[in-house]
Amino acid sequence: MTAVINPTPRSVADVTAGVIHASVEIAVAPERVFRALTDGGEVVRWWGSADTYRLQEFTADLRVGGQWRSRGVAADGKPFQATGEFLEVDPPRLLVQTWIPDWAPGLKTTLTYRLDAIPGGTRLTLRHEGFGAHREAFEGHTRGWERVLGFLNGYLAAPARPGFVARWFNPFRLAAYVLILFCLGHSLGALVNTPSFGAQSDAVWAAMRATHFRCQTSDCTWFGFYEGFGWMVSIFFLLSAAIAWFLGGLDRPALRRLAPVVWALCLAHVTGAVLAFQWFFPAAQVFGTAAALLLAVPCFRLRA
Repeated sequence: MTAVINPTPRSVADVTAGVIHASVEIAVAPERVFRALTDGGEVVRWWGSADTYRLQEFTADLRVGGQWRSRGVAADGKPFQATGEFLEVDPPRLLVQTWIPDWAPGLKTTLTYRLDAIPGGTRLTLRHEGFGAHREAFEGHTRGWERVLGFLNGYLAAPARPGFVARWFNPFRLAAYVLILFCLGHSLGALVNTPSFGAQSDAVWAAMRATHFRCQTSDCTWFGFYEGFGWMVSIFFLLSAAIAWFLGGLDRPALRRLAPVVWALCLAHVTGAVLAFQWFFPAAQVFGTAAALLLAVPCFRLRA
């Protein structure tokens, strides 16, 4: 969906007629807005705020003649409730209901929600009428509906939290798992506890440890070079895993902004996989290729 025209709630009071008009444009489909207005489990999540009041319960028999009821607590701890009856139910286009609040004794009004699909989402238009001589309630509801539509828009416009699989097993996070395993295998199997590959390799290993030479004024051995570069590779794997894990927690716009980092990480491990096939053994080839392929997936998704 493209951006909506006006996501800011607006409320207008027709004092002479005693009618409140309010509207807001929300970047979700009408079906989604209608559900947020009528589903008890959703209504209590968005209707209210810590500094105003909070709904604790909302029930609705969603049919013509069905009853609805809401109950909550104000910021000062005072309880309140509102009840009514559904007069028209036409999902996801129209909902008309009576409105009887206990904080305005004797007041019974009619509330109409109209939902129209627009490019980018839904225009919600609210009409609240029938206040008569209840001027104080009329003024309070005029201010209140603008605030309520702001609550609704904030709730529905918030980005959806990714599911368990999308959060913990996306390509970046899978690549991080592979790189951690690669690091452990490389560090423990090649550096901490190097296995024997036979008499010839043991002889070379001993010579690498025993034979010293001068390199740029330093006393060196080929074993020192091997071990030093080996631990640098382990650090590279760990750093790559940390970067991949971080990238796996970002949304698409953030990844686009960090596209050079995404591509650099991928290309580094593609190069590593190529070197593994040129110089190393099957385990390194498998882990290197798996990491490179997993990191390539989001790179090409960013191009779409």
